Amino acid sequence: MQHGIIVYRASRLEALLPPLLSLMDAAPPAQPLQPFDVIAAHPGIRQWLARAIARERGAGGIAANIAIELPSAWFDQLARRLLGETAITLRPYRREALRWRVHELLPQVGDASVRRYLRGVDAPRRRFQLADRIAAIYVRYLVYRPDWLQAWSAGRDDVPAPTFLAPLWRDVRERITLPHRGE
Repeated sequence: MQHGIIVYRASRLEALLPPLLSLMDAAPPAQPLQPFDVIAAHPGIRQWLARAIARERGAGGIAANIAIELPSAWFDQLARRLLGETAITLRPYRREALRWRVHELLPQVGDASVRRYLRGVDAPRRRFQLADRIAAIYVRYLVYRPDWLQAWSAGRDDVPAPTFLAPLWRDVRERITLPHRGE
C-alpha cells in the first residue's frame, strides 16, 4: 500500500465508517504501539468517529490507540516533527502563555461589558476563564485570520467589526517581541 493521505467525504457520517475501518484493517501502523492517525474535519465528527469506532471494533465499547485529530492540529504536529518546534508556534503565542498575558491586561480593557463581567464575588475565576477564552480566539486567529491580526496591529479596530479584541491584541503583541506565525 502507498503512503499518503486518503480523504473520504460523505453527506452522512454513517457512510464514513466502513471505508475507514477497511483502511485501518488494510494499513495498520508500522509499529505495534504507534497510534492510528485519523483526521476529522470537525470536532463533532471527531467525537462521533471515536464513539463509532469504539462501538464497532472496541472491546466492551472501548477503542484505544487511535489519534483522531483536527486538520490544523495534525499539520502542526507534522510540521513540528519535520521542521522543528519554532516552525509552528513560538511559545509566547501558545494558548497557555497567551492566557497569562491577556489575564494581566484584562483590568485595563476599556470595554464596559468586559468590566461588568469581571465584577463580583467570582471575579478572579471569571477573569481567568475570559483570559483563556480570548487566548484561544487569538490562537485560532493566528492560523485562520492573520489578516485581522495584521489590521489590528496597524490600528484598524473595525476589522471585521469594532471590538475590544483589537486594542487588547495590540497590547499583547507589543509585549511579545517575536513575530507570530501570521507575520
